[in-house]
Amino acid sequence: MDILSDVLLSLRLLATRLGIMEFASPWGIDIPAPPERTIIGAVLIEGTCWFCAGESKPEQLNPGDAVLVTHKTGHRMWAPRDLPRSRITPFSQIDGLSVLQIDTDYRDAIDAPLRLGGEGAKGRMLVFDLIAQDAGPRAILGTLPPFMHVPATEPSLPVWATMADAYLGQGTRHQPGFSALSSKLVELIFTNILRSYLLGKGGDDPGWMRGIRNARIGRSLSAIHKRPYEAWTVSMLAQEARMARSTYARLFNELMGIPPIEYLINQRMQLAYGMIVVDRKSVAAVAETLGYRSERAFRQAFKLRYGCAPSQARRRQPTDLAQ
Repeated sequence: MDILSDVLLSLRLLATRLGIMEFASPWGIDIPAPPERTIIGAVLIEGTCWFCAGESKPEQLNPGDAVLVTHKTGHRMWAPRDLPRSRITPFSQIDGLSVLQIDTDYRDAIDAPLRLGGEGAKGRMLVFDLIAQDAGPRAILGTLPPFMHVPATEPSLPVWATMADAYLGQGTRHQPGFSALSSKLVELIFTNILRSYLLGKGGDDPGWMRGIRNARIGRSLSAIHKRPYEAWTVSMLAQEARMARSTYARLFNELMGIPPIEYLINQRMQLAYGMIVVDRKSVAAVAETLGYRSERAFRQAFKLRYGCAPSQARRRQPTDLAQ
């Protein structure tokens, strides 16, 4: 399996929400930055609109285009292009728009389409939000930019969005199994968007994608992801990369932004969080699985990363955990 697949499979979503937004020109909405570890996404199904994150340059969205917005910025969507900013409605003033109110372990869909705007050109948009397992500054999602715009170049994106649209229109929300299926749809669509971004213009961003694309560093990353329990040293990882130790350490830090052992510890802690909080495994079992010689050493590493003991993490919201 390739390293990008390893990375994407390691991402775990703790909560999701899925819905359809219908709009007719003129319309506009201003959404604040979501809470830590929360990501907002959208895929345009029909029509066109304009999108702007923070004070960035406005970008036009066309059918099949997708956007992801992280906790680092707020964003606006509107149509037509020349709609005055004063006519863009603040998020807090729109009834029924429950994005940003998502709770941990909550998987559901918005009851009915959200309708915005007047009587002009119409459109439809798939909207979703999610809480990721670990979006801290040293984790994978924490290295992403404030927003990502993925043009409709990934053929599967419009297909999945249209499928979700049809699925939500069947009135199946209260039928058994609905939450599980809607959550899987969010995960699939989110992974498609993220993968398309990383393989496109996101591949030039500083961070782990540059490391993945480097054949030698990529080999050591693959070794870490496949065997996080191993007692890796920088010398051992350099051997995996077929490089001299000092050269490897320097290149890894240059491409990834952190030293190799720090990356290893972050990967272990991300896995540990999922095992303890989501899978409810015992501390002893997790420590053994990840190669720690003692529970004490594991507990210290976990507390250093998350600011609390493993038992406390089970009782706290992911947004409460230390970055």
